[in-house]
Amino acid sequence: VRRSIFFPAGVYRVTETIVIPTYATLIGEGPDNTVIQMDNVGDSTLRPYVARTGDSLQQTGDNIGTNGAVAPYSINISMMGFSTLDPDMDVFLVEDASEVNFNTVDFHGPLTTADLTTAANNTSCIRFDSTPALITEQVKFYNCRFGGAVYGLNTDEEVQSVTVESSTFDTLYQGVVLGEGTIVGAGPNGFVISSNEFDNIYAQGILFGDVSLNVSSQNIFYDVGNHFGGPLQPYTSIIDIQNGNNVSIGDMFERAEEYATTYPRIDI
Repeated sequence: VRRSIFFPAGVYRVTETIVIPTYATLIGEGPDNTVIQMDNVGDSTLRPYVARTGDSLQQTGDNIGTNGAVAPYSINISMMGFSTLDPDMDVFLVEDASEVNFNTVDFHGPLTTADLTTAANNTSCIRFDSTPALITEQVKFYNCRFGGAVYGLNTDEEVQSVTVESSTFDTLYQGVVLGEGTIVGAGPNGFVISSNEFDNIYAQGILFGDVSLNVSSQNIFYDVGNHFGGPLQPYTSIIDIQNGNNVSIGDMFERAEEYATTYPRIDI
């Protein structure tokens, strides 16, 4: 069943994780006007996300693709916001999915700069999950905003061909973190982080861990890696590349080059 659902402007308060199935198209009236907000606080183990992808029967997790269902495919979301009031809840999970497009979508948690001096809450605006048979791939974020969580995007899963373009990362502990933990399969690869703005980020804006085939290109970094103290008080690198076959091309930084010997803007 192919469905397009229009959400008029308003805050849609939910108490259970929304499952967005195969072939679904969700359209709002702007990310500040049409917002799906998780109101439940304190039970994030039962409701770990505001929304997640599901198969054609709205099955999730180990059940995806069973009972004759079509795995998450061709999902399109535009002009909407997803937010949570729970400081321990992730915002969105892209799971076992392909051909997923987010256009002008906001993903926000409740954390402020006062909360983001550590990664203790371990929340992310976007998480990914895959299985060997259903690798998440071909996911695109265009003109989106990520904030109010520990991470903008974070995964160690095998995920392929993800593009984040012309988007904003603001008020986070770290921006994009790929493969810093225990790598699953080939890990995240084929990520292209391009033409984005990073600001008010406590530590690194982008971190590529023990993974490969990922690109940071033509991004602009303002107050990043300065512990929220501004570009005259650096504390970490801005881009951290820990493995070969990843690259930074044409990235620009507010931080002056004079700090490079102690706090390199790009740490390879």
